[in-house]
Amino acid sequence: MLPKTIDDLIERREAIMEWQDFTKGVMGRSPDYLNAEVMTMEAAYEFYGQSNPLFAENARKYAEYARENDISLTHTLIHPQVNRAKIQAEQKMPMSPYMLLRKTMTA
Repeated sequence: MLPKTIDDLIERREAIMEWQDFTKGVMGRSPDYLNAEVMTMEAAYEFYGQSNPLFAENARKYAEYARENDISLTHTLIHPQVNRAKIQAEQKMPMSPYMLLRKTMTA
């Protein structure tokens, strides 16, 4: 649900407080943590298209997919290591997780 009023935001805050009270904070981030970010992708998809209109359409479609399929999202704050015996800076290709594989012009 995209909050549109102060009451919507209050309702969202109270729901989060309920989850945290129930789990006593053990859950850390609830399943809708990143879903809230993706929700903004649909609400402000034009922002993502400032440098390329395809980004706007991709953001809108991804947010719609997440909403319609009720998926739960997560993330990690560390870079994946190709060779676990070395730190990222010592990897053969330190930025390998960020390589552009191919560029298409379709949304």
